[in-house]
Parts: sequence; C-alpha cells; structure tokens
Amino acid sequence: MKKYDIIIIGAGPAAINFSRAAQGSDKKILAIEGDKFGGTCPNYGCEPKIFLEGAVRNVLSSQLMQNRGIGQASTIDWQALMKTKKATWENMPAAQEMGFKNLGIDTLHGYAKFVDNHNVEVNGE
Repeated sequence: MKKYDIIIIGAGPAAINFSRAAQGSDKKILAIEGDKFGGTCPNYGCEPKIFLEGAVRNVLSSQLMQNRGIGQASTIDWQALMKTKKATWENMPAAQEMGFKNLGIDTLHGYAKFVDNHNVEVNGE
C-alpha cells in the first residue's frame, strides 16, 4: 500500500492550481482522476466551447457585414470545424496529466472510494 500526505480526487483546474501551490512542500501527493485529466473545462466545456463560439461569431459577423463592405458571407463547414476541434483538444488529458507529473505528483486513473478516515481505494488497491 502506498502512502501519501495529500490525495487529490478529481484532476481539474483547481487540482492543478493546488498542486502548483504545493510544489516544493516535500509532501507526497497523489492525483486521482476517474475521467479525463484536466476536468470538464479543457476537455468538454469552456475551451472547446470558446473555439466553436469564435468560429460562429466570425460567420455571423461576416453575414451582418455582407453588402456593407464584405462581398460574400462566410459559412461553417461543421464537419471540418469539429475535426479541427477534436484534433486540437485530443491530447489535452495527456498534457494535463503530464503537468501533474512534472510537479512531482503521482497520478492514478480510476474512481476513489473511501475505505475509512485515512484510506482510499482505487481500482481495488
């Protein structure tokens, strides 16, 4: 059984910010993530949404300016846009996990289960 001073359950933005703050503390830290490292924002939410919103905003702006200096309004190739979005964020979980490792924090994929006040079980361990 491994022992840690701090166990972080969920490896989203708050966890990485905490990990940066704890860097150099001589504490043995473990980050556990049941889904994708980085959490919702970079993997499913904020950042991909901002990317898509930017494309839509540009298209709508060009449509509003058509015949007012813009000769032809833009259109969205949704298939190509989604392919680009997926490729852009495809490696995000691995990069986020590497961020923890670069701080000297162990990582573990799985769901944490509290065994008692001082023990956590992940993947039967």
